[in-house]
Amino acid sequence: MKPKLLHRNPTGFVESVVYQHTVSDQFLTAWHYHPELELVYIVRSSGSLFVGDAIESFGPGSLVLLGSNLPHRWLNDSSHQPRPATEHSESLTVHFAPDFLKVNLCKIPEFRQMGQLLEQAKRGIFFNGSCCQKIGDQLLIMDKQDEFKRLLNFLDILRILSQSSNTRLIASPGYAAQKIESNSRFGRVHAFIMTHFQEDITLEQVADIALMNKSAFCRYFKKMTKKNFSRYLHEIRIGYACKLLSEQQQDISIAEVGFQCGYNNVSNFNRQFKIVTGHSPTAYIRQYEVE
Repeated sequence: MKPKLLHRNPTGFVESVVYQHTVSDQFLTAWHYHPELELVYIVRSSGSLFVGDAIESFGPGSLVLLGSNLPHRWLNDSSHQPRPATEHSESLTVHFAPDFLKVNLCKIPEFRQMGQLLEQAKRGIFFNGSCCQKIGDQLLIMDKQDEFKRLLNFLDILRILSQSSNTRLIASPGYAAQKIESNSRFGRVHAFIMTHFQEDITLEQVADIALMNKSAFCRYFKKMTKKNFSRYLHEIRIGYACKLLSEQQQDISIAEVGFQCGYNNVSNFNRQFKIVTGHSPTAYIRQYEVE
């Protein structure tokens, strides 16, 4: 199982930036990547964004910048699948090549911060604060701009984003440092985990995907991630559980959260949750409510 390679401008970049205003039942759920960087503003919808080895919640007003070839997946909440046309998911997106200006931005003083922004985007960047609405408004007017004004507008967007301090990086430093390729051994394994972590996954399955025996795979995986396979899988699952619990959905029980994260036994879910987070699911919810 590999992340799918998508080309966001199959015509070969007739324009430096490719703008899309998308209204649909749901966003692209496939685990995928593309050479182009991706800036996304969520107008309507909510759910989970999977980036590298991390999971983030998204909702209306969320603003995310994803780097070149960074695997990701948008998973809408069930409340958006399917919905009447008036309640469809909606997003504003810009795709652009890493060298869309054909220069090294870090070498131009006025663009140095932009260059640093694109470097950070290798891990994915989640923006917060007042800049998100401002950027959303600027993206919306791109619909009616010609190519030149659209490019100038986008440069101003990058300028604003590069000056924002209210950000957080998404994927872990270790993931970014691995420079995972979809056809690499670890790339195949990681893609399988991120696609199937809600299901039963055995060591035999992932070892087969890596074309290794179990013992060799365990040594290889520990070398790549500094963790054993079981711990890595638990951290992905519990990260998703934290996302579900933090949304404080009153119609979902802790047991159901565990089931949605790949645990068939609520006791095992509670135990693994405490190992990873230091809290029980109930205590985590209370802490979140206090905050």
